[in-house]
Order: sequence, then structure tokens, then C-alpha cells
Amino acid sequence: MGTVTRVSGHVIVSRGTSNEMSTLTFKDSLFDHDRIGTGERSSARLLLGGKALVTVRELSSLTTAEQPDRAGLRLTGGTVALAVAGQRMRPDESVDIHLPNAVASARGAVLIAEATRATGPAVSVIHVLSGRVEVITESATLWLTRQSVTVTDGRMGPITTLTDRELEHLAASLRPDRLRRAEPPSSARVERRLLHRENLSRGEVGRRR
Repeated sequence: MGTVTRVSGHVIVSRGTSNEMSTLTFKDSLFDHDRIGTGERSSARLLLGGKALVTVRELSSLTTAEQPDRAGLRLTGGTVALAVAGQRMRPDESVDIHLPNAVASARGAVLIAEATRATGPAVSVIHVLSGRVEVITESATLWLTRQSVTVTDGRMGPITTLTDRELEHLAASLRPDRLRRAEPPSSARVERRLLHRENLSRGEVGRRR
């Protein structure tokens, strides 16, 4: 299903139905129903099927799930970023992030998803940095493009448009070394920044074929 391309700090994984925890390491293989947890000041980067890059931020809990034509991730708490190389996806393929009260479905997009761990109302936040993302809840379905939405107990909050400054800040937070330049971002530039190191950008794909 995938491969671990970067680990920073303390990251654990339990495989399948086993409750045994082990340390996640660089180049580990990922399988269906792997459960990944990151500690404080820790993160992991996962490459799914050579088509999607997932950045798992600190204090996050994530489960992998694979279905025909769909790679799935279940985020129960914390923050993940997803960058999907649309040029490598078939028309019927997508990558889905299942949040406590919403599903974000993407192909050819870059997004950040957040889920609360609190005991109160379940809150999910979705930021779309590049491309179009379908957001599905029990009560509604909508498409986001360079926008953010908060879903509380299944109810969608206001949809806000991301400014250049907000987009740059969100993109910078995903890189371990941070972005070095503060130029206004474009959708293509954001995607290149997130995918370049895993050779998923359009230029790298072309050279490797």
C-alpha cells in the first residue's frame, strides 16, 4: 500500500489486528489497517502507491485503509497533510481522509485535515491549498478550492477563502526544514514543494519514466 519516506522523533505503528506496538522507521512498508501514532515534536511522511504523499504531524493518530480504486486514511486525532499527484491517478481513483464527522476525497489536490481529540463535540477542519476536494458529511456535500471549512458534529460551518499569506503559512508548516522563500504561492508551486522530494512532481515523473 505504501512506504515510509521520513520519520522524525518518536513514531509507533501497530499492524492489522495486532495490539503490539513497534517503532516506525524509514523505508518501512505500510499495509491495510496499520495504525500510526506520532509523539510530541514527532512526524512521519508516507508515500501511498507512488501517487500520494501524507505528512503526519505531531500527536496524531492515523489508520490506513485500502479499497478498490481508493486509498483511505482514518484520522481520529491530530493533523495530516495530503498531496495527491493527479497526473498519476486514473479517472476513477481517489484518496480519502475519514475524519470523525466528515470525509475529504481528493485527486490532484493538496489539503490539510485536522481532527480534535477532545471529549466534547467532534470538530474537523479541512484546508484545501491546491486543486479541488470533495467534502462529505451526513447532511451535505460540497467542493472546496483554496478554501477552508470547519465541521462540528456533522454540521458545516462557514466556508472561508484562503489568502496568499494563509496559504503560504499552511504550506510552510508541512516542511521539516520550512519554506525558505516567502513569495506569493501558486497552486502549482505548493504542489511542487510538497511532492518534489518524493519525485512525484510532473517534471520528476517524466524523467523517471
